[in-house]
Amino acid sequence: MTKKMCRPIGPTEFNLQNTKPYLTTMTLEEIKCAVMNGHTVHWENEAYVVEYAPAIDEFLIRCVLNESIIGLTWKDDVTMNGREDQFFIASKQ
Repeated sequence: MTKKMCRPIGPTEFNLQNTKPYLTTMTLEEIKCAVMNGHTVHWENEAYVVEYAPAIDEFLIRCVLNESIIGLTWKDDVTMNGREDQFFIASKQ
C-alpha cells in the first residue's frame, strides 16, 4: 500500500484540534490510511501501535512494552484483531 492509494487525512478530520485523545471509531481503511499518512494509530492503549511492514506488505499491531506483534487483520485482510472503537490516534500535546 502506498500513500498515494489513501486520500489525505488531516488532524481536523480526526478531531485532534480538541483535547479528546481518540476517535470514537476508526474503520480498517481509516486505520491503514492514517498509518500511511504518518499518523500514529494505537489499539486499546498507547502501548499498542499499528505499523506498516513493507517487506511483507502487512499492517501489524506491535506492543512497545514487550515487542510482541500480531496482524492488524486475520488472513482474510478484512476481519480486524480488535473492534473499530478500540483504535485511535493520540492527540499531540
